[in-house]
Amino acid sequence: MTQRFPKIISSAHGCHIDGSLLWFDELQAPEVCLLSHHPLRRLPSWGAKLVTSDDLATILSATSQTFLRHSPVRCPFGYPFSLGAYELEWLPAGLTLGTASIRVQAGGWSLLYAPHSMPTTALLTAKTVLKPSDVLIVAALSPDPHFKPLARDEILAELVTYCLDFHRQHRFYPIIVCDVFGCAQELISYFGLHGLKLGLSAEIYKYAKLYRDAQIDLGSTWSAFRRKYFRDKVLLVSARHLNQIVLSPAFRRSLVCVTGYLHLYQQYQQQGHYDRTYYLSYQNTLEDIQLTLAAVKPKQVVLIGPYIRAYTEFFAAYDGEVVLSYPNQQPSLFDLSP
Repeated sequence: MTQRFPKIISSAHGCHIDGSLLWFDELQAPEVCLLSHHPLRRLPSWGAKLVTSDDLATILSATSQTFLRHSPVRCPFGYPFSLGAYELEWLPAGLTLGTASIRVQAGGWSLLYAPHSMPTTALLTAKTVLKPSDVLIVAALSPDPHFKPLARDEILAELVTYCLDFHRQHRFYPIIVCDVFGCAQELISYFGLHGLKLGLSAEIYKYAKLYRDAQIDLGSTWSAFRRKYFRDKVLLVSARHLNQIVLSPAFRRSLVCVTGYLHLYQQYQQQGHYDRTYYLSYQNTLEDIQLTLAAVKPKQVVLIGPYIRAYTEFFAAYDGEVVLSYPNQQPSLFDLSP
């Protein structure tokens, strides 16, 4: 007799176990939302009861009053808990602080929701943890899964060299515009190891303090941005904060962009606003998905996300049951674009 697995229905930002109260990463869910990562957008009001990892709740509580008002249920990594008939467990995804996969067990089956699993990359946070499960949910998050970025160390070393060379020529450093969560903390750590001082915009400074509070070492060469002290520091700013910095014409700086999202990297390259643009990946690659499949050994793989069509060649060769779960059961405009 063929084993029956739960039906997974995709939504705008996540997915849902059909017939249950459990929704993954869908803040507009009518019931329970299991939030696995920082949404990196302004949180709207919502009606779902939020459940998050303990670390993610700490991050969002400190940065979003909207999140705090919803009194989330927070659970530490590696401690199973129950919601109705389901037993759940948060597992580190190896991406940013608090980002998680979640394992669900019920009715003779197990499911692992792991759209952000990055077992190939040793970042600043807990290493990826994966557990064997009957059903694995992964996500098509990159518009080009075959894109091969430069090695992280190579990108970071090139950035440091560029900053030092620029300083020797102009007596001040360039401005680096980056993602406030993920890229920024990795840059702070690496630049600090090479003796460069950093001035951080307000958002980035807030997240850096949260990493420090979580006992993650970012070094000691960073501080909040102060205009009068900017000459001897690399300015690390969010795109939103960039417009608030007013520099005299004599101290105009080179603008460098670092992002962890391929669609933004391609967008910034086309715009031409930045002198240099770097892609420091914070999205799982095909290699990450392959390692996740090998560790989980699922009987069924469910693929969600905005770029499903780009991944069909890889999954066509996969020896196992694959379900392509489009939002509202229809391909997205992203997925249909050439």
